[in-house]
Amino acid sequence: MSEPIAANVVDVRAQLHSLSAALRQVDHLDADARQRLAELVEELSIAMGSDSSDKAIHLSESAARLMRALQENHEGGALEAGRKRLQKLIVSAETEAPVLTGIAERLIRVLSDIGI
Repeated sequence: MSEPIAANVVDVRAQLHSLSAALRQVDHLDADARQRLAELVEELSIAMGSDSSDKAIHLSESAARLMRALQENHEGGALEAGRKRLQKLIVSAETEAPVLTGIAERLIRVLSDIGI
């Protein structure tokens, strides 16, 4: 049973790392927002190295989907729905994955700062 989780952790970490690089190149965000988001996504990827709980994986996958939607410049409704999903996961994962939820909360704050 630990093998699928380990593979999933590796996959999610790789996806987050890739997204961090991609976010640095997005032209529909200002330079400060790109930098802050990319750094937080990279921080999330690194933090997953020490937390492979189901809730941590689910939280990180949700953050990755939201950042992918932002990177692809999806409509505001899709981004808002993704942000709300992530906020719900933050509440449910807070005790099991406190470091990851802290990073995700900072990600939400940056999104709020840019109007999402």
